[in-house]
Amino acid sequence: MLKKSEKMTLTVDNPTLLRSIVGDFAARENRSLSAVIERTTLNALLPSDPYMRAVAQYQLFSEGGNVGFALATLFENNSASIDSNAQHTNFQPLVLFAREQSTFCSSRLLAGDKDAAKLAASHTASQLESLIDHLRGLGEKAEDEMKAAYYLREVKIGECYLKELKSEPGFFKTINGYTFVLDHWCDLGWSRVTYRFLNDLVLLDGHWKSDPEARLELLDLMKSVSAEWR
Repeated sequence: MLKKSEKMTLTVDNPTLLRSIVGDFAARENRSLSAVIERTTLNALLPSDPYMRAVAQYQLFSEGGNVGFALATLFENNSASIDSNAQHTNFQPLVLFAREQSTFCSSRLLAGDKDAAKLAASHTASQLESLIDHLRGLGEKAEDEMKAAYYLREVKIGECYLKELKSEPGFFKTINGYTFVLDHWCDLGWSRVTYRFLNDLVLLDGHWKSDPEARLELLDLMKSVSAEWR
């Protein structure tokens, strides 16, 4: 399938310099001026990491793309590993962003979406239950009484959210799920189960923002997060 090209008119302050520099690159590479300008612009604006670049191109800035599509892809891919560890453990800024953006979304659960309710009561609840079990295990192993009591308290909070997901999904707020993960980032940020849960949280909300401010903020986070992978 042939790529669809489109003419764009640019107004520049120094056309002579731009034409000279771009012209030299075009001559050396045997490419057109427009091809060099396009490549240089995209390389400057998009993440250098190939995976992050693809997410930005196809989920964030594509027609119909938004921050929700991009976040879901990022969380889902990070959970895809052959063992219990997530592929990357530095996604905390992305989770913070997801939590913030979720406040502008519409809850599919509150709207009575049957598919969302089924997801919440099954897969989402299962992932949360695994996270709660992990925290419970840490509490049982804790030698310090205060630390053990802390984990016991946090487990009870998680169990409240779990009950909502299973029995009253319309009452579950995704922001509580994000906060639960963030509050225990040191204990949960390494696990692929965490990112399965986070992916579900994204899917349980609808009407994610697609305005320039939100998309560019996520783009900057994707660049900074992937820069740490080098």
